[in-house]
Amino acid sequence: MPPKDELARAWLVKARNDLILARHALASDPVVPDGACFHAQQAVEKALKAVLVAREIEPPRTHVIEMLLSRCGPIDPRLELLGPQCAWLTEFAVAGRYPDTECEPTIEQAREALAVAEQACAIILETMPPEVRP
Repeated sequence: MPPKDELARAWLVKARNDLILARHALASDPVVPDGACFHAQQAVEKALKAVLVAREIEPPRTHVIEMLLSRCGPIDPRLELLGPQCAWLTEFAVAGRYPDTECEPTIEQAREALAVAEQACAIILETMPPEVRP
Protein backbone atom coordinates (compact mmCIF):
# COMPACT_ATOMS: atom_id res chain seq x y z
CA MET A 1 0.00 0.00 0.00
CA PRO A 2 1.41 3.44 -0.91
CA PRO A 3 2.37 5.67 2.04
CA LYS A 4 -0.44 8.15 1.26
CA ASP A 5 -2.98 5.32 1.46
CA GLU A 6 -1.53 4.08 4.75
CA LEU A 7 -1.70 7.58 6.21
CA ALA A 8 -5.25 8.14 4.94
CA ARG A 9 -6.29 4.83 6.51
CA ALA A 10 -4.62 5.85 9.78
CA TRP A 11 -6.62 9.10 9.80
CA LEU A 12 -9.82 7.10 9.22
CA VAL A 13 -8.99 4.72 12.06
CA LYS A 14 -8.48 7.70 14.37
CA ALA A 15 -11.82 9.13 13.20
CA ARG A 16 -13.54 5.81 13.89
CA ASN A 17 -11.97 5.69 17.35
CA ASP A 18 -13.25 9.19 18.11
CA LEU A 19 -16.77 8.08 17.19
CA ILE A 20 -16.40 5.16 19.59
CA LEU A 21 -15.23 7.48 22.36
CA ALA A 22 -18.13 9.88 21.71
CA ARG A 23 -20.57 6.98 22.02
CA HIS A 24 -18.94 5.89 25.28
CA ALA A 25 -19.15 9.43 26.67
CA LEU A 26 -22.89 9.41 26.03
CA ALA A 27 -23.38 5.92 27.44
CA SER A 28 -21.37 6.50 30.60
CA ASP A 29 -22.81 7.21 34.01
CA PRO A 30 -22.67 10.08 34.43
CA VAL A 31 -22.99 11.19 30.80
CA VAL A 32 -20.08 13.35 29.63
CA PRO A 33 -21.58 15.75 27.07
CA ASP A 34 -18.43 17.83 26.52
CA GLY A 35 -16.39 14.68 25.87
CA ALA A 36 -18.98 13.39 23.40
CA CYS A 37 -19.02 16.72 21.56
CA PHE A 38 -15.23 16.95 21.47
CA HIS A 39 -14.85 13.45 20.04
CA ALA A 40 -17.67 14.02 17.53
CA GLN A 41 -15.84 17.10 16.24
CA GLN A 42 -12.55 15.23 16.16
CA ALA A 43 -14.08 12.37 14.16
CA VAL A 44 -15.26 14.70 11.41
CA GLU A 45 -12.00 16.66 11.41
CA LYS A 46 -9.87 13.53 11.09
CA ALA A 47 -12.10 11.97 8.44
CA LEU A 48 -11.83 15.14 6.33
CA LYS A 49 -8.07 15.15 6.73
CA ALA A 50 -8.08 11.55 5.46
CA VAL A 51 -9.84 12.76 2.31
CA LEU A 52 -7.08 15.28 1.67
CA VAL A 53 -4.24 12.86 2.43
CA ALA A 54 -5.73 10.22 0.10
CA ARG A 55 -5.58 12.81 -2.70
CA GLU A 56 -2.01 13.80 -1.79
CA ILE A 57 -3.08 17.18 -0.42
CA GLU A 58 -1.37 18.29 2.78
CA PRO A 59 -4.12 18.86 5.35
CA PRO A 60 -3.97 22.21 7.13
CA ARG A 61 -3.22 22.22 10.85
CA THR A 62 -6.65 23.36 11.92
CA HIS A 63 -9.67 22.24 13.89
CA VAL A 64 -12.01 24.37 11.77
CA ILE A 65 -14.43 22.07 9.99
CA GLU A 66 -15.45 24.78 7.48
CA MET A 67 -11.85 25.22 6.34
CA LEU A 68 -11.41 21.50 5.83
CA LEU A 69 -14.70 21.25 3.97
CA SER A 70 -13.69 24.11 1.67
CA ARG A 71 -10.61 22.10 0.67
CA CYS A 72 -12.53 18.84 0.33
CA GLY A 73 -15.54 20.26 -1.53
CA PRO A 74 -13.85 20.30 -4.95
CA ILE A 75 -12.87 16.64 -4.45
CA ASP A 76 -16.45 15.44 -4.08
CA PRO A 77 -19.59 17.62 -4.07
CA ARG A 78 -21.15 15.49 -1.33
CA LEU A 79 -18.50 16.82 1.03
CA GLU A 80 -19.35 20.43 0.29
CA LEU A 81 -22.95 19.70 1.29
CA LEU A 82 -21.80 18.74 4.79
CA GLY A 83 -21.00 22.37 5.65
CA PRO A 84 -24.33 23.49 7.09
CA GLN A 85 -24.68 20.24 8.99
CA CYS A 86 -21.15 20.09 10.46
CA ALA A 87 -19.91 23.67 10.86
CA TRP A 88 -21.20 24.04 14.41
CA LEU A 89 -19.04 21.15 15.62
CA THR A 90 -15.95 23.38 15.38
CA GLU A 91 -16.83 25.09 18.66
CA PHE A 92 -16.22 21.82 20.51
CA ALA A 93 -12.66 21.39 19.26
CA VAL A 94 -11.13 23.56 21.97
CA ALA A 95 -13.64 25.61 23.94
CA GLY A 96 -15.57 22.66 25.31
CA ARG A 97 -12.46 21.18 26.88
CA TYR A 98 -11.80 23.98 29.36
CA PRO A 99 -13.82 25.26 32.33
CA ASP A 100 -13.25 28.95 31.64
CA THR A 101 -15.31 29.02 28.46
CA GLU A 102 -19.02 29.38 27.88
CA CYS A 103 -19.18 26.12 25.95
CA GLU A 104 -21.04 23.67 28.17
CA PRO A 105 -23.01 21.40 25.86
CA THR A 106 -26.17 19.71 27.01
CA ILE A 107 -26.81 16.00 26.70
CA GLU A 108 -29.18 16.74 23.81
CA GLN A 109 -26.48 18.76 22.01
CA ALA A 110 -24.05 15.90 22.57
CA ARG A 111 -26.51 13.42 21.07
CA GLU A 112 -27.00 15.71 18.07
CA ALA A 113 -23.23 16.18 17.67
CA LEU A 114 -22.72 12.42 17.64
CA ALA A 115 -25.54 11.89 15.15
CA VAL A 116 -24.10 14.57 12.84
CA ALA A 117 -20.60 13.12 13.13
CA GLU A 118 -21.78 9.58 12.43
CA GLN A 119 -23.69 10.69 9.35
CA ALA A 120 -20.85 12.90 8.10
CA CYS A 121 -18.24 10.20 8.62
CA ALA A 122 -20.39 7.69 6.75
CA ILE A 123 -20.64 10.07 3.78
CA ILE A 124 -16.92 10.83 3.94
CA LEU A 125 -16.11 7.12 4.01
CA GLU A 126 -18.20 6.61 0.86
CA THR A 127 -15.97 9.11 -0.97
CA MET A 128 -12.78 7.28 -0.02
CA PRO A 129 -11.02 4.77 -2.25
CA PRO A 130 -11.85 1.23 -1.10
CA GLU A 131 -8.21 0.39 -0.40
CA VAL A 132 -7.95 2.97 2.39
CA ARG A 133 -11.18 2.17 4.21
CA PRO A 134 -10.52 0.47 7.55
